[in-house]
Amino acid sequence: MPTTPTLRREDGSPSHWDRYLEVLARRGVSEKMRPWYVRRVEDFLKALHPVSLSRGTAEEVAGYLREVSAQAQVTDWQFRQLVDALQLLFVDLGHCSAGKEIDWDWWNSGGRWALASDRRRFKASRHKAACRSRVYPRRRGCSAVE
Repeated sequence: MPTTPTLRREDGSPSHWDRYLEVLARRGVSEKMRPWYVRRVEDFLKALHPVSLSRGTAEEVAGYLREVSAQAQVTDWQFRQLVDALQLLFVDLGHCSAGKEIDWDWWNSGGRWALASDRRRFKASRHKAACRSRVYPRRRGCSAVE
């Protein structure tokens, strides 16, 4: 299980992680789950290396969510937890414009599967196109009646 950072600045003021943990507590995230929220945010920050949250764009956040949504090993609850963790980071903690532009409800209520459905349709259309092409007229799985 990941550990929860609790770093204070030299002057004793709360660090960003302390402030994020306060947001989690205010929003009712259990103490047991808080380290996992921190981990989801850390993974996001490692992947994108933003200079600051306020400079992050909705496209970058949505791109990261799309990327993670395609990972088969990420379960539904882990994905929803990621969406929730990023929403709390961008909206409640950072008050960032990017956080206001993202449809968090869509991502939480099945956006992942809408994207997966789009990917399946895209793959199926590519498969049908390959079956019809002259390059692969008898490709395995292709039938004359498609």
